[in-house]
Amino acid sequence: MPSMRAFLRRTMCLVKRKPSARDADSKHGSNREVRGFSARSTSKVTQHDSSSSAEFTGGSGFTPSHSHSRESQNSTGSAASKSSLATLKEVVGEGVHIFQYKELRRATEGFSSRRKIGNSVYRGTVRGVEVAITRHKKAEMFTDLVSEVKSLCSIHHSNVVSMIGAAAPAEDEHVYAVYEFMEGGAKLRDCLRNPHSPGYSVLGTWIQRLQVALDVARGLEYLHNSTQKSLIHKYVKSNNILVDGTSLRAKIANFGVAHLAGEFALAEEQEQHSQQLLKDQENETLAALRICGGIDTEIIEIIEDEPLKPRVPSTPSTPSTPGRPRLSRSRSRKLTGTRGYMAPEYISKGAVTTKTDVFAYGVVLLEILSGQEPITFKPDPSSGLNVVKRITLHETIQAIFLDPEPKAKLRLWIDPLLKDLFPLEHALKAARLAKSCVQANPVERPEMRTVTLELSKIMMSSERWVEGMMASKNLMSRTMEAR
Repeated sequence: MPSMRAFLRRTMCLVKRKPSARDADSKHGSNREVRGFSARSTSKVTQHDSSSSAEFTGGSGFTPSHSHSRESQNSTGSAASKSSLATLKEVVGEGVHIFQYKELRRATEGFSSRRKIGNSVYRGTVRGVEVAITRHKKAEMFTDLVSEVKSLCSIHHSNVVSMIGAAAPAEDEHVYAVYEFMEGGAKLRDCLRNPHSPGYSVLGTWIQRLQVALDVARGLEYLHNSTQKSLIHKYVKSNNILVDGTSLRAKIANFGVAHLAGEFALAEEQEQHSQQLLKDQENETLAALRICGGIDTEIIEIIEDEPLKPRVPSTPSTPSTPGRPRLSRSRSRKLTGTRGYMAPEYISKGAVTTKTDVFAYGVVLLEILSGQEPITFKPDPSSGLNVVKRITLHETIQAIFLDPEPKAKLRLWIDPLLKDLFPLEHALKAARLAKSCVQANPVERPEMRTVTLELSKIMMSSERWVEGMMASKNLMSRTMEAR
């Protein structure tokens, strides 16, 4: 018993004893150690699950006060961010990067006009590498940016400009795609139609133009058929095709931005919502028509990235019963793209498939053959003075082939800068191929693998034609020398 009373007395003394300065220092040191470990554990919790945090709290037996928690968040936020970025780079692998926005901003001098090399494309140097940075407005953020970037950066083809990485800051409405910089590259549009030298084209021969068309076709075929999932470019146009200044070979640029911006996920969601909305509206309208005898008129408003001022044609209206309301319904759809390249089903329904790229490619092929813009404006005397008519390339080629003998019209339509030095039969086949690509019905358009195969045949036949022309020229030269 005495020993038990002595034990209790010593225990009571320990409880009543005031903490010494040494004890206080020890306690604060413990807090600092916990806060420091918390910073290290934060990144682990982000990458794995919340069980790490629960184990840490339970194992330490220490719950920091609110003031200590605030200090911990302020002091460790930067460290956690850097740790998270490093972890992301480890996840996506070597040569693939999730960039910080401030890094890209610094590389482009704040996205200054001096660094601008395209509509939304900037040249910069990131980590000692010359790159091209494309800025694109977000439609909807991707939930798994890392895997999407990893997938896009794994694409390597001689006719596609490689993606190096991307940035998608939460506070910014844009997504940034980083590509290899193509030194000495020029836009196909400028190669065909140089505003400073209207009578000159970089692509001055038939073979050079066919080779560019074939390069682009091969690049698109690869994106559609040879990747883990079929990749749709969505923005195929002559401004997004780069031609090497030395070899005159072409590469497709700016692929993947629509995927990073979440446009395909948003399009699918909008299509489902639109279908349900149409069903609901149809039921409501039918019910209302039974009650008031009105007329259902659907008005579709299309908002383009380059808006036109549409002229609404007047149509005869069916008279309604006096005193009864006329019903109308409207829905709007926002489209992003360039006029002249957008497929009809995309304009009318917002549908985006590989056939959307095929249509745009057909327009590019028509540009290569004719040297003309995808849309031109010409005076329309039949409509009165100061009225111009909009003419698209795909409408022009359809009109040419309405003629039972289209060769004469086609010869006049082919780019005059080629100076008639092309095989008309093979030009006819190429034009017919382009016409098939721009069919209004997407089902009637060929797959890109078919386009590549047909163009390869035209290319081989054209090369034989060139060889024959050169042989005839040499023979004629030798004959003249002999005389």
